[in-house]
Parts: sequence; C-alpha cells; structure tokens
Amino acid sequence: MIPYLTPFTGVGEFVIGRPIDHYKKDFEFLIKDFNSSSTPSINYTIYNPETTVFTENNIIDSIACYEEVLYKGKNLIGITVNEFLLFTDETYTCVEELDFEEDNISQFVYEFEKMGLQVWEKGKNGKIITIIVNGKEHYSE
Repeated sequence: MIPYLTPFTGVGEFVIGRPIDHYKKDFEFLIKDFNSSSTPSINYTIYNPETTVFTENNIIDSIACYEEVLYKGKNLIGITVNEFLLFTDETYTCVEELDFEEDNISQFVYEFEKMGLQVWEKGKNGKIITIIVNGKEHYSE
C-alpha cells in the first residue's frame, strides 16, 4: 500500500466511514479486539508501512500511521512539528503533553483540526512518530 494522506478522508486505500470488511480480502491484518458491551471496537494493523485502522461497529473511524504517510509527496513521519508547520502552512488548535513511564520522554499531541490530524511528537522539538487521520465528524460538536 502507498500511504498517501487525504485529509479527513483516509490513508492509501483505507477510507474513513467505509466498512472494514471491504479490505479483509486484500490485506493480512493483526487484529486486536477491544469490544465492550457499549462500543464494539477492533483495531486492524498492517506492516510495511505500519498502519493501524481503528473501527467502531465494523466501520473505519480513524487511521494511525507510524512509519510513513505521504502528503504532497513528502513523508511526514520523522520530520519535526516545525517542519510540518512550514510544509503544510497549517496551524494547530491545541497541544497536549503525555508522559509515558517506559522511557520518561514526553510525547506532545498536536491537533490540526483543519486537516483532521493528530500529530504525535516524541520529546519537545523532537520528530513526528505518529499521525492519526480522523474524519470531519471527529471535530463536530
């Protein structure tokens, strides 16, 4: 799969709002089931490049990219948030700092609502390690 980003829509062949069953014959997924009585949620991961498709009720809800996601021909994973800002000419609406105990390095999560993205940076002024693509409904109130 070529992981090209289409804001608010998807990554590569994966389209937000489409049933995951549409992709099961074409991809070998590692499946993690987080079903509860209130929200049926299953995550589907592929490798090369590592991408996780998050579903609720069998419908793609969001897509996380960990190794590669192309936007206007550039891989956004591995660049800094400052480079991202210059390249996309977008601004973030909020940033949240998260601490993970396993390595004692904070991660910063930037919301780019005009693109439907969460951009995860490891360490302040570090590199982007994850980009999560959301649909427009994720930002509606």
